[in-house]
Amino acid sequence: KAGTRRSFTETDLVEAGMTFTPPEQWQSNNPGMVPGIVLYPEEYARDRDGHFSLHRNRMMGRDLVMTVVPMTEKGGLLEPSVKRFSVVNEVKSGFINYDQGRIYVPFHLLQRMLEMHEVDADGEPGGEIIPGRATQVIVRGKATMTANEIREKVKQIVRPIIHEHPELIVLGARTWEEEHSMILGAVEKEKFLLVVLFAIISLVAFVMVMVTFYNIVLEKTRDIGVLRALGASRNGVAGLFLGYGMAIGIVGVTLGLGLAALIVNNINGIQTFLEEDLGGMLHHTTFVAAGMLLGFVVLIIVANLKTLSARIKWAIWLGCVAGLTIVGIMLWSFVEEVQFFWQSRFSIRIWDAQIYYFEQIPAKMNMAEVTVICIAAVLSSVFGSLVPALLAARQDPVEALRYE
Repeated sequence: KAGTRRSFTETDLVEAGMTFTPPEQWQSNNPGMVPGIVLYPEEYARDRDGHFSLHRNRMMGRDLVMTVVPMTEKGGLLEPSVKRFSVVNEVKSGFINYDQGRIYVPFHLLQRMLEMHEVDADGEPGGEIIPGRATQVIVRGKATMTANEIREKVKQIVRPIIHEHPELIVLGARTWEEEHSMILGAVEKEKFLLVVLFAIISLVAFVMVMVTFYNIVLEKTRDIGVLRALGASRNGVAGLFLGYGMAIGIVGVTLGLGLAALIVNNINGIQTFLEEDLGGMLHHTTFVAAGMLLGFVVLIIVANLKTLSARIKWAIWLGCVAGLTIVGIMLWSFVEEVQFFWQSRFSIRIWDAQIYYFEQIPAKMNMAEVTVICIAAVLSSVFGSLVPALLAARQDPVEALRYE
């Protein structure tokens, strides 16, 4: 349940979000609440580029009523607990499953609402104390530590507690990858399918190299015979074709790696061009082509005028092309309807930041995987030329020289 929205500045919200305390100008006695940034998909302010804006967010500064149902240690339900909070900020963890299903409030207040706070068992001073409880603790480690290293460190801390309290046998530690293994498992399967697809492509490339080199051996049979007659060894002939195959593999890998790095490192710029600039480029290119076409027509007409020299004809043609192109651009560039047509018709939006959680297209090259792929590509080219190389090496010089 939401109340009236209050004014704020981003500076106020930083401190408010860290302390769960509403800014002073709000004059609110409610504790602060920090929901996930995509908890309200119909409410959160995300522009066309995927960036979030706190000032356009409808939930920021409102009062919300949170209702929770406490449970006993044995699983029994207690009376619902209700408390009013003020939304003082939003949190973005980088993982959508967390941000769309979590609300952060002061820990001690939530413990009390859920009847999980520390209490005296008999209600008298010095009596038995029932310690506070929690169902889950989220730990974030240093950026230099891996998830598995953090898990093992937490297990070392938890192990003595389990020995002290055998009833906490379910207490353990899991990484975020283990907790979301179902989602990540689907991604890994998709990645495996891509690997299989690339393996098939590599097999096709292997066959193409082998067929191409086989045809080269057939076409160069007489040349192979000349080399053998001049004293070239079988290993030398085979090495010639294998070296040729390796050279093709290295050149192909170099060009492919350079093109891939260029695309990956500029993928967001390419997306921006396809979405915002492609229509405008085609808009102007069309009129340039139209000007050239009209200029070509003028050239044909001028070419039939025998009284003019070739230089004058070319000058007239170039002038007509340039003039018509400039006039076309000037006339049509100011027509907003035409520009809108081109921009909307030829705007390609591959990555929709309003749908995907990431503000930009994730682009990262794993150098270990890149190295393996490059080596595999070069070896594929070399092995593809192996069979033709062996056939060339086994050629009889006399028969090769007589080959037609």
